[in-house]
Amino acid sequence: MPTFNNDTRFRGCAPDSTQQAASVKWNAEGEVLFSGGNAEEARRCFEKAVEFDPGSTKALNNLSVAHWTLGDHESSLCFLTRALETDPNDRDVILNCSKVFEELGKRRDALDVLRAYLQRKPWDDEVRREMLRLEESLAKAPSPGPADLFNEEGEKRFEQGKIEHARACFEIAAELDPRHARARNNLGVLHWREGDLQGALERFYSALELDSEDSDILFNSARALCAAGHPETAGELLKVYLQKNPGDERAWADYAAMLRDGNNGHWDPRGLSPDLSEVYLSMGKKLALSKDWIGASEAFSRSLSLNPGKADAYYALGCIHRELDQSDQALEMFAEALALDAFHKPSVLASGEIFLSLGKPEEASRMYESFLKERKDRDVQQALKKIGDAGAP
Repeated sequence: MPTFNNDTRFRGCAPDSTQQAASVKWNAEGEVLFSGGNAEEARRCFEKAVEFDPGSTKALNNLSVAHWTLGDHESSLCFLTRALETDPNDRDVILNCSKVFEELGKRRDALDVLRAYLQRKPWDDEVRREMLRLEESLAKAPSPGPADLFNEEGEKRFEQGKIEHARACFEIAAELDPRHARARNNLGVLHWREGDLQGALERFYSALELDSEDSDILFNSARALCAAGHPETAGELLKVYLQKNPGDERAWADYAAMLRDGNNGHWDPRGLSPDLSEVYLSMGKKLALSKDWIGASEAFSRSLSLNPGKADAYYALGCIHRELDQSDQALEMFAEALALDAFHKPSVLASGEIFLSLGKPEEASRMYESFLKERKDRDVQQALKKIGDAGAP
């Protein structure tokens, strides 16, 4: 599997040998799941490994890879940064950090990481080859034109609070290059802060036509459209934005507000790509973390509308019912998940817990035993053992 390393320098007591052994086991289980294509379950295993040993570079490495695979680039980069703090001389951490920065379009940051490492370990030929490749790539990249330079200067002026100077720079950039999307976006921001909603919409719309992939343009356009009374279009743009930036809590809050207010009540899945099912699943998980059960339920339901074969979506719906003390409905959802994936461990464990809460240990035992006949699993074995221990005289 990839070698992204993630780690934090552990500030408390060092883990004992038992904790380290547990971390190694959880990490190994996660690697098996990851290699089998189950990144979500692998992520949970890596998180457990890190809980037992926060200083395990290998476990946090794998946790970063899992986050990256699931589209959470912000968390992945966060773990890599922490890994660098823990062991700045780990080659895997260095190379993976470089890869992440490069894929995020931050090639100069990637180069800085490689160069700093080579100052400490100049004999590392593998890292040197990667640095030379990046340098060559940057050398071939076109130099910024006058419009780019004016736009960059305008952004600096804006950060300094020199609004009129920033406006002049953005206007010159747009004049020099009428297809400069970021300059138009920045002009839209200025109109927005002055209360000129119509002017902001015009700038954002033209920027979006020029570059529909830019995260800032997507987010600004969505907020302006929502304020202008076009929540359905705004919601669609937010979905695209959140797919690229799943860690943006502000955007999740905006999306949750739209769902609560009923602004997306006329949603129609026809014509939408089944791939968006993952986006809705990710949205639902974020909303569930903030205990917005209505919004989360809606997001999971939409995920299933686009892809009825998503066991994770049924499991997520079951968890919501469980939180609301709706045991029968929760068991129904977990059963749907297991009908799609007979070895969906989270649904097995969650169903067993509900059976135990209902005073039906036999049902829980049968479920665990059926799972263990086909697959070895420490968590399920421990859950079964607890039932046996509880029933022992």
